[in-house]
Amino acid sequence: MRFTGAVKNQFGCIPGILKGQYHVKLPDPYDFAAMLVDINTYIKPRLYVMDGITAMEGNGPRSGKPKQLKVLLLSADPVALDATACRIIDIDPEIVPTAKLGEKANLGTYHKENIEITGDNLDSLSIKNLK
Repeated sequence: MRFTGAVKNQFGCIPGILKGQYHVKLPDPYDFAAMLVDINTYIKPRLYVMDGITAMEGNGPRSGKPKQLKVLLLSADPVALDATACRIIDIDPEIVPTAKLGEKANLGTYHKENIEITGDNLDSLSIKNLK
């Protein structure tokens, strides 16, 4: 998936034993991303919260390494939230499957020029060496 955040967080609404089944049934990242987008369009949260105090480098959740990022991000737009988090850790949101699919499903936008940031300057939060 390259990055998981606000859009994937709603996967927690799936009962525990079924989560593994979805991973098996949808091994293609784009099919899995489409399922995540569908969950968000069905549940329709009004606020997304991303605890980025401690991020994870590498392949999570079991093979990742904790990295202090020290950010807390909130948005009504999960696609913009994920895109902003991607930019903080130097990932192009364009390569994250949930970004385009989420925008197409009207969950939000990943285009920087259409995202209003309030709070700390994004450049001051950026980390360039996350693996």
